[in-house]
Amino acid sequence: MERNKVTPSRKGLKALACRRCRSRKQKCTGSRPCDSCTAANTECISSEPVRRKARVCTEYTRALEERIVDLESQIPDKRSENLSASRQTPTQESPHQRGNEADHVPQASPAPKPPYPRSMPHVGASSDSAPLRCSAPGASLALPFPRVVEGLPDTHGQCGHSSLLIGILATLTGTETSGFPQKQSGGPIAPIFSQFTQQVSQVDHVPRLSNEASDRLVQIYLERVNPRYPFLHLATFIGWYESWKSRSQMDRASHQQSLWKDYFVTMVHAVALLLTPRVSVDDIATSQSLYNTAMQYIAHVFAQPDSVLHAQAYLLLTLHALHSPCSQMIVTIVSAMMRYCVMAQLHLAESELQVPNPAFSLEVQTRRRVFWSAYALDRFISWIYHIPNNINDEHISVELFSNVGDADLHHEGSEDSRIRIETPSQKTHVSPALHLFRCRRIQSRIVSTMMRSDFKEIDASTTWREHMLGELDSWRSQLRLLSDVASKSYTSDRWVGMAYNYTILLLHQPTKANVCNGFGDRSVPACVQIAITFRTFQKDQQTAQLWPGLLSQVAVGITLLYCFWATPPQYQTIAYRTREVPDALRACSTALAILAERWVQAEPLRDVFDVLAKEVPLYGTTEEDPPPRRISAESAFYIQSQMPLLTSIIMHRGVLRMIREMITEDFPRSLNEEFHRQLRASHDQTMLGSLGSHICSEECPFFREPAHPGLMAGVDAQAFPLLENGIGGAYGVDDETLMFPFLFGSAEF
Repeated sequence: MERNKVTPSRKGLKALACRRCRSRKQKCTGSRPCDSCTAANTECISSEPVRRKARVCTEYTRALEERIVDLESQIPDKRSENLSASRQTPTQESPHQRGNEADHVPQASPAPKPPYPRSMPHVGASSDSAPLRCSAPGASLALPFPRVVEGLPDTHGQCGHSSLLIGILATLTGTETSGFPQKQSGGPIAPIFSQFTQQVSQVDHVPRLSNEASDRLVQIYLERVNPRYPFLHLATFIGWYESWKSRSQMDRASHQQSLWKDYFVTMVHAVALLLTPRVSVDDIATSQSLYNTAMQYIAHVFAQPDSVLHAQAYLLLTLHALHSPCSQMIVTIVSAMMRYCVMAQLHLAESELQVPNPAFSLEVQTRRRVFWSAYALDRFISWIYHIPNNINDEHISVELFSNVGDADLHHEGSEDSRIRIETPSQKTHVSPALHLFRCRRIQSRIVSTMMRSDFKEIDASTTWREHMLGELDSWRSQLRLLSDVASKSYTSDRWVGMAYNYTILLLHQPTKANVCNGFGDRSVPACVQIAITFRTFQKDQQTAQLWPGLLSQVAVGITLLYCFWATPPQYQTIAYRTREVPDALRACSTALAILAERWVQAEPLRDVFDVLAKEVPLYGTTEEDPPPRRISAESAFYIQSQMPLLTSIIMHRGVLRMIREMITEDFPRSLNEEFHRQLRASHDQTMLGSLGSHICSEECPFFREPAHPGLMAGVDAQAFPLLENGIGGAYGVDDETLMFPFLFGSAEF
């Protein structure tokens, strides 16, 4: 038999020894077949060269490859074609520079089954992902394997954890339950179809909206979200949206590189559905299905080289997450969003593109809008849960975005990028966001001060608190003139007043030690006004159903009850005895009951508040004689049994402290008279004393200029020049633009 003998190089003799010779530890001639195998009349099998760096068994690798081939054979042919078509090098052009191009995007594969109870309607299901359960209170997460979704780009050259990161991001808001009460699968459900979900078809199990419904959802987003968080440039996003609408279902496979646009359009639809005036069960189910569909495209977003685009994706995830009844998940996604902005150096002025006219630069202003939108959401969550900010204000050097409309922003190098002068007095659609961010910066300084390890020493003097009150009163005085009394929306004086009162509560968290020292007199009226105003907006359907909004109402109701519990009857001032107090408690109870219909996880919050409202007497009067020493044992036992759940949901240490005190301690029915006189005298002396010194951080931007003693008598906006450099620097101090309160609020974002 003729044999083709291959003589290897001298250096490779040892590496090319056949398996038989290597196992018998004998010399191999290196030819194939070798002399030893020829003499033994056995098959001569070559062995692979020995690599010193190889750490994976060859047989194990081959077994894995066979398993992969077996699994790929079970995937539909269409998906295999899309997977291979997606392995194209992504373009390096900035998405913000090609937003209006009319490219086409392939159709998405079937979305995974929405994580809702079986009794709730859903658009489609897929068995391509295996759920990973998480034992978080009130929610469980379903983690789809990120590499099985259709059309994922090649991650060659990227971090090895990219797929895992994308999978985590894709499921941070994919909760197992929307919060609606669980029902028996066999029971009938009354069909509740809105104008949007009626138009959803189930072609290929992918949610499809009619052009009319899609246009309406985009309009809702641009009207209710974009003025407060303008991180999406209007013309750029409209360009993405128009190209998305123009694509046919047949030619999407040839445009895999543009699938990142589908993520943004679909996420805008998903968020807008939750902001409609009447959100039905079907709207929420459709929003979740749209979210699941958007997650099929998130890998394409992170495959783009633009870090600003990645931050915008985080922001949309955060907006959607605010409607989910899981506090841990909300805090996690907000922290991830802000941390990514820091890693991308969006908070640093030196990392910006150096252009001759940054106020009108689309690239610079989009970058700033993205960061400050993330900043506002981060401060919102820090305030709701009373947790530290994810980045200190002293570490931020980037300026606020300019008061320039989208139509006046242009790419660098274009004919319209010539040097122009910004007009501070001109109102634009970003003016509301500038005012929102100013209040968030005030709240940020309050929270960061209260989070300090030496806060007890700082709080021993009321100087820092009076400085904050001066800045807050200055903000309110600048907003009041443009509030619309007749309006039922966010331009009304009621809404602006509620935002002011929220910050008053943040500054004056009552304790047994300070409630009779003016804190109760400030907290009770603030709670009353917030509860009544929120209920009014809820009846007028002007508030979105946000989980942090629910928690803010819980905090307001608990604080109001605590003030009555902690203040002895003889020290309850006229602020406690207003006839609006019972109305406020009823309004808070009703608001919590309505929100509990939206989320089953909110039912313990509603029940605990109702129990405390029945136990805590108002105006120091009770039907019992003598009055009880503490709340009933039955109520205390019930609330105590709910405390582990309340701790994981509320997270606000001050609110949890007030609940624990009310269920474990006696009513403070008396107060040492001498101690009370000392408190009052100390409080009055501080209020009348000089405010020239402070104990805040030396880096505090509010206090680098000495304040004058008459600050509280007549608020002077010039007393805080460095704070105004960020926002007021673009305005005149008395400019009515600075008083524009449009769309500011706490109950909705």
